[in-house]
Amino acid sequence: MPARYYSKTFKIKDNDEVLIAFIDTNPLIPEFYQNSEYGPHVAGQQPEKQLQWLDHLLQSSKAKWKIVVGHHPLYTAGPRTENYDTLAVRKVLKPLLEKHRIPLYLSGHEHSMQHLKVQDNCFHQSSPEADLK
Repeated sequence: MPARYYSKTFKIKDNDEVLIAFIDTNPLIPEFYQNSEYGPHVAGQQPEKQLQWLDHLLQSSKAKWKIVVGHHPLYTAGPRTENYDTLAVRKVLKPLLEKHRIPLYLSGHEHSMQHLKVQDNCFHQSSPEADLK
């Protein structure tokens, strides 16, 4: 990956565009900063800058389709439904996805293929990651 967070815009049919914003969800989880394993990887990161960048990107892009991709899910049908990381990422990202009417958030972390649509959310969440052991 070229950076902790970045975007790519692709031309699609009829000269329309799709914007894909790739984000780092680790610094969005406050508990990680105190964790001996994850703390060194998020230390010094400024999650508010990443969120400002994402907000500006989604606001300014003229792409017909906008997709956000991050590691941690906002919702899950797996064992992490109420985990601190799932709840933390949801608290921070859901308002931005709703504000910009983002139709799709792609995530991993659960190691199972899922496609979720929570009632009253504008976006679908898909976890295309599958554990193929």
